[in-house]
Amino acid sequence: MVSVDDGGQGVWLSSENACGNNAVNRFLVDGKRPAHDTACAADRGGLFASMTPEQRQEREKALGEVRSKQRMFQGLACWA
Repeated sequence: MVSVDDGGQGVWLSSENACGNNAVNRFLVDGKRPAHDTACAADRGGLFASMTPEQRQEREKALGEVRSKQRMFQGLACWA
């Protein structure tokens, strides 16, 4: 299990926590789970701290598109 001290649920991609994002990305890309439970500390500013306001806006737009597609697929799964 990967725990992220960032509040809420579902912090992958919407969080700026490098530890949590990297653990999930490794699993999705390589199929590799952490060898043991991982607790990621709060990472304020971390991964995206150097982004310009324009880059942050683009990131938020892309995340919105991903979330929209997730909702669409969740809706389709209800009909399966």
